[in-house]
Amino acid sequence: ASLKYFLTQALASATLLFSIIFTALTFSMIHSLLISNLFLNTLINSSLLLKMGAAPFHFWFPGVMEGLTWNNGLILMTWQKIAPLILL
Repeated sequence: ASLKYFLTQALASATLLFSIIFTALTFSMIHSLLISNLFLNTLINSSLLLKMGAAPFHFWFPGVMEGLTWNNGLILMTWQKIAPLILL
């Protein structure tokens, strides 16, 4: 369960970092396309939803919750979702 959690969070963090850096690079260009901005915004939102475990990106969440104690499950279901929710 911990490996699945780590790999999912690492993938979401890498995607979020890539999309934010690429957004900053394309924002500085004069001729940035609307389609690329829409794609990058979708990529940012998708990575934040993946980090939260929200639908439709919740494929990893039930498997991780099965292997946790009640206290760790409470932390995973509440505190971990606050930061991505604020960024959304």
